Amino acid sequence: ALTALLALAADPDPTALPPSGWSVRPVGGPTATSLSVLAALGGSGGTQIAVLAARGPIGAWQLGAAVPFAAFRAPSTHETGLANLAVTLDRKLEKGTLGVEALVHVGASAWTWGYDAGDAWPTSGAALAWQRPARVGEGMVILRSSFGLYRTPGIAPVPGVYGRLHLAAAGDHPVAHHLGLLWEGGFAWYDPSPLDLVLGGRVDPTDGVRVRTAFVLPLAIWMGAGADQRSSGVREIGWVTDLTLGF
Repeated sequence: ALTALLALAADPDPTALPPSGWSVRPVGGPTATSLSVLAALGGSGGTQIAVLAARGPIGAWQLGAAVPFAAFRAPSTHETGLANLAVTLDRKLEKGTLGVEALVHVGASAWTWGYDAGDAWPTSGAALAWQRPARVGEGMVILRSSFGLYRTPGIAPVPGVYGRLHLAAAGDHPVAHHLGLLWEGGFAWYDPSPLDLVLGGRVDPTDGVRVRTAFVLPLAIWMGAGADQRSSGVREIGWVTDLTLGF
């Protein structure tokens, strides 16, 4: 029964924007560009990270790149800076996709808080990632696993050199012709926020255009189990929204 429920998805329409999560990346579909904004909001300040990204096919491969710009606001300070350039290269296999992901620190130190150690803190490194889509009813679930090695300046709570194991699943479930419900759950270590849940939705107003918005729930931080041993309690929440254009 489980095999029938999680049957491998058939090849999607190559001209349609593919389903994805946020850490679970889109693979396939047309050449596309996107602009996304992540905001981590708390009682004493906030972080905003704007990311301009593009991806496209090169033969049997898909090449992607993303450049984030981060801003941090607190009662006594305000900092901005270019964060880490992300480059991805994926190849579709018979059962899923295999990819390489690299982070290169190219800007000034952007000491902002994000839900991924590589979101904005100065980080360089690379990871090997595997993703597999599965059809669930009318929707799609994508499984992801990755492991990488990274280097930072070693400012607590992020160690100077660390390995990162990431396990995640994301779902896209249509509820109407142009609307869908989205979710993503992920566990990562080492990571400042080891357990996150993302809940949101999407609208595709026309072919090649997608708008998504969601809340990021840092569950481990709320439980006091974050990597920097914060006290428990709902003290912050994330919000992410993005616009993607395919052509």
